[in-house]
Amino acid sequence: MSMSITKNVIKNTVKEVIRELSAKRVFEYPDQVTPDQAEYKYVFAQDFERYWKLMQFLPEMGRKSEVLEVGTGIGYIAVLLRRLFDYNVTTIEHPSRDSLKNTSFIDGMKKENINVKSADILNKLEFPDGTFDMIIFSEVIEHLAPTPTIIRMVFNELSRILRKNGNLVVTTPNVGTIESRIRGIRGISIQPFPLQNMSNDTYEHLRIYSVDEIKRIIEGCDCEVQKVGYSGYRKGKLSDIKRIVTESIYPAFGADMMVLGEKKK
Repeated sequence: MSMSITKNVIKNTVKEVIRELSAKRVFEYPDQVTPDQAEYKYVFAQDFERYWKLMQFLPEMGRKSEVLEVGTGIGYIAVLLRRLFDYNVTTIEHPSRDSLKNTSFIDGMKKENINVKSADILNKLEFPDGTFDMIIFSEVIEHLAPTPTIIRMVFNELSRILRKNGNLVVTTPNVGTIESRIRGIRGISIQPFPLQNMSNDTYEHLRIYSVDEIKRIIEGCDCEVQKVGYSGYRKGKLSDIKRIVTESIYPAFGADMMVLGEKKK
């Protein structure tokens, strides 16, 4: 995080971007909740926690650094990277997504000077070697078929387009939450067999990882792990008091993990 950008600025900008981009539904997206829906307050609190923590977690880099975000969604991360840090941002989304066909969404990204591209990460990406100073792989790995071949192929390709000493940031749900641990003690599967629905031509969550697994995946593509972070979520219920207290003592129980790697070769 740039030392010139205060936590208060980050907090206010994250709130502003979430409110702005969730104000209306411009295309079909499974996780978007608009302000007219009952669960909006909960989803807003969860999104705020995740993106506020992520923006503070990111390494410090210079203005106009080249950054790739994998998985555009409704644009939260890409817009935050532009407004907070003034990076040159490219974001890629799966070809099946409606967002790529929505002129209102694409025009909005262009106004933010964000380059939106169609790409399937299971194929070779159309970027030269060493293009990016940082790649953010946020909430994507859990949607991939968890086979060694696919995971290795995807992360080797990310490593290829990342510059030496560039940063790879992976965020994903954390299998080590207090709820998962309780299920394990009770003999209940931490993650039931994924008979999943599809979202366009991509899967919903197929595999939830531990922080150790993500670290090993990152280390397997010529990157050295620099740090790990966590974020929680709030449901606005009394049970959240237990979660808040537990996560403040044991951050590794957080619902979402963030892992930063640096490319060394």
